[in-house]
Amino acid sequence: MDITPDKQTSRDLSPQLVTILTTEHYNLQNGRASTIADASGRANLFISAVSTSLVALAFIGQASNFGKAFSLFSLILFPALWFLGLMTFERTLQSTIEDVLYARGMSRIRHLFLEHAPDMQPYFILSSSDDATATLQKIGMKDTYWQILLSTPGTIAVINGIIGAVFVGFLLDALFMAPLLILLSCGIIFFLLSVAFSLWSHRNKFYQALESQPPLFTGSSESPKPTLPAI
Repeated sequence: MDITPDKQTSRDLSPQLVTILTTEHYNLQNGRASTIADASGRANLFISAVSTSLVALAFIGQASNFGKAFSLFSLILFPALWFLGLMTFERTLQSTIEDVLYARGMSRIRHLFLEHAPDMQPYFILSSSDDATATLQKIGMKDTYWQILLSTPGTIAVINGIIGAVFVGFLLDALFMAPLLILLSCGIIFFLLSVAFSLWSHRNKFYQALESQPPLFTGSSESPKPTLPAI
């Protein structure tokens, strides 16, 4: 016997159903923990690689008196760092999307609990809505590009944009011996384009993933009700 949207029946959750929901909630919670650990680990790896590479670059510069060896080492080093940053951005973005989808599943379970125990609503500080925008507003966050910069992929995108801009400057200097003003201008343009594209990619992929699993509970009275199995 299923519970349809037209006929809502108040009943206690069976022990079997509670066990299933508890197990699912536990798996989702572990999934969120793994995505956070993965994103943090990859971000730390990228930052460590950048730090150690800059130290090595400084040693090369001192040893070569900032001559051709320094320029050659820079032209090899910065593309590698930029590629590592690009891969780190993509992977941390995947982890972020995965984390949000896990959080959506936990919100749906929380919504089910509140359907059967509405008097417990004041004791749940997190939203029972699985709508991403409503959830962000509940904890004081806004759906803006600035919020993207505060995320791990956003921070990686900015650092990677700087690395790419420096590489562009070294490349133009090695090929054309361009004046410093032109090098700075080209570097700034590349940085702005790189960050803008990364933010656009972040937002686009994020909402594509959310649209693949539309929210069921947006907080309105017209929200669809779940169909619960009779266990």
